[in-house]
Amino acid sequence: MYLRCLTGDRPRQWLRWLPWAEYIYNTAFQSALNTTPFQLVYGREPPSIHSYEPGETRVAAGQDHGGTR
Repeated sequence: MYLRCLTGDRPRQWLRWLPWAEYIYNTAFQSALNTTPFQLVYGREPPSIHSYEPGETRVAAGQDHGGTR
């Protein structure tokens, strides 16, 4: 379901979105577990993901985030 929502109109790009779908599933609260799968396995909260803001890094390679591959 997560993968279908993420790929939507571009189903051939499912492999690109697979890590995000896995992250979403593993960090979402599961009522049957009364916790998240991540917390059940590792015993701690999952690491947070911070958004990138231009100028946050002093490393030149880190500034180059063109977005195309």
